[in-house]
Amino acid sequence: MTQAAETKEENSLAQRGYWPAMAEQFFRDGRYSKAVDLCLRMLEDEPHIVSGRAILARSFYHVGQYRQAKEQFVEVLKLDATNLVALNYLGDILYRDGEEAAAMAYYRRIFEIDPHCAGLSCPVEQAASVETKQLTIKRPGENAPRMKSSPLREPAFITETVGDIYFEQGYLKLAREVYSRLLTNRSSSRIAEKLSETEEKLNKKGSTK
Repeated sequence: MTQAAETKEENSLAQRGYWPAMAEQFFRDGRYSKAVDLCLRMLEDEPHIVSGRAILARSFYHVGQYRQAKEQFVEVLKLDATNLVALNYLGDILYRDGEEAAAMAYYRRIFEIDPHCAGLSCPVEQAASVETKQLTIKRPGENAPRMKSSPLREPAFITETVGDIYFEQGYLKLAREVYSRLLTNRSSSRIAEKLSETEEKLNKKGSTK
């Protein structure tokens, strides 16, 4: 469906009183406070409407309320773990916050779901390599606001690949957390070995990452 067709359908739904479509219209018009007010009010009775919560999160993001946006995007992923928009924005928020390894995990997850990023305008460029696939993040402009550093966050996704990414980036505590959680769900000598190596590095270097 083309963008024009999508907009026409949204307009039709909005005219029939479908509130997520009405909120989307507010968002497209830059009336973010209107979108926030409508979404907050309607989500009290319909908390599982993914599209409405995503609009709420995007509206928070576009007025610079990144903490609220992050909370809402996390809620979106609880309802729809493969929501590309939520993954994209969360990666952007974390990258803006200086948490590059955590952001990379979200961007990598986008490629796992949609290798060609056909479902969104992806902030990550995919560079082909003979042996590996390298991800290059486009940095925000010099004037982009930067959020204050946050405390140690939860791992973005609990997969072995994410654990490996954290380990390679030097975020050993996060890598340990991922490997530990994986081992609680299944026995794996490979993951146990990675966990042991991670703990050994932590003990040896006293890493604070």
